[in-house]
Amino acid sequence: MKSLKKKKKITKKSKKVNKKSKASKKKKPLKKKVKKPTKKAVKKLPKKKKSIVKNKKKQKKKAQVKKKKKVAKKPKAKPSKKPKAKPSKTPKKVKAKAAAKPKLATKKTPPKKKPAPKKAKKKFRKLEMKNAPDIPTAPVLKVILCGPHSIYWVPSDATIHPIFMESGIHPKETEIADSIQVPKRRDEFLRARWLARRVLKYRDPLLRKSSGEPSWPKETIGSISHKDGEVTFCSVPTETHYGLGIDLEKISKVSPGIESKICNAEESLIVDRVEALAKMKRAEVIALIFSFKESIFKTHFPMGQKHFGFEDATITEIAFERRELTARMNVKTSSRTPIGHEVLGFYNWFSHNGEKFVVSVAEERKPMNLEPIKAEVEDEPVAEEETAEQ
Repeated sequence: MKSLKKKKKITKKSKKVNKKSKASKKKKPLKKKVKKPTKKAVKKLPKKKKSIVKNKKKQKKKAQVKKKKKVAKKPKAKPSKKPKAKPSKTPKKVKAKAAAKPKLATKKTPPKKKPAPKKAKKKFRKLEMKNAPDIPTAPVLKVILCGPHSIYWVPSDATIHPIFMESGIHPKETEIADSIQVPKRRDEFLRARWLARRVLKYRDPLLRKSSGEPSWPKETIGSISHKDGEVTFCSVPTETHYGLGIDLEKISKVSPGIESKICNAEESLIVDRVEALAKMKRAEVIALIFSFKESIFKTHFPMGQKHFGFEDATITEIAFERRELTARMNVKTSSRTPIGHEVLGFYNWFSHNGEKFVVSVAEERKPMNLEPIKAEVEDEPVAEEETAEQ
């Protein structure tokens, strides 16, 4: 009984202690009251900005939910039911042999090769050579087309280095050049020989004949023309031609008063017609006729070694659209060119250093060698019997 009473006393004491602790808690100093902001103050406070990241996340979640719903609505494809294979009625021995057979080896696809890494380009440093020697270069040959012929041309302002002149000219040709007293003619002679030997790739010297024209190799026929430092050259094989001649003329050097010496009445009418139709100047047409008659002389003189003048050849036509000419010979110049023989020619224009030039070509072609077709004739049997009896 005593123990119970003690317990009751203890409990009463504990209750009192608890009450005191509560009272102590209540008796704590009160916090200062903070005045709540008024409506006006609330309005003045800055509004919190909604985070853009949260909105984006919400939008993504909504989009994902919509996709899932769409996928759920789609009917699932039913799996195709394959018919079950019926058990084979083959005996056990056959099955064992089939199992023993090795399976065919399937071709293994080779692994894809990785592309080789690109090599970095090396940056080379430019070497600066001090006091580097000037290496000479040969002048580039220009070509002027005249019909089927190509005329090689070295301009007057193209300098040929002495190294190339010495290697491209034979010593015997230099002896001929030394005999020429006029320096301008001497220079043109050397440049013409250098050009011809370079085009033909000919090693032997191109000497002069007693008549004055150059002696060409047996395989080719050539022709040279030069005017005020401008040098031209053309060649054809002897298999196809009897003769060839070219002439170069500067239009400003041909005076209009030369028309009466070069042209006859028939040719003056052609000059009028070409001047009107082709819209060419009269001086250009006269220079063309003068050049073509010069080229005819260069073609026919080596063939027959006969001199003739401008009046011995008459221009019959100037086809300015095709740049062709034809002339009629009034004199027999060789055994192959009788009176009335027609000469075919071509021409072209070019300008250099503000000057206009005309180039003409006259040619004498060989006839085509066509072998006659032999007709096969069967002999009659009677004739064979007669010959046998004889």
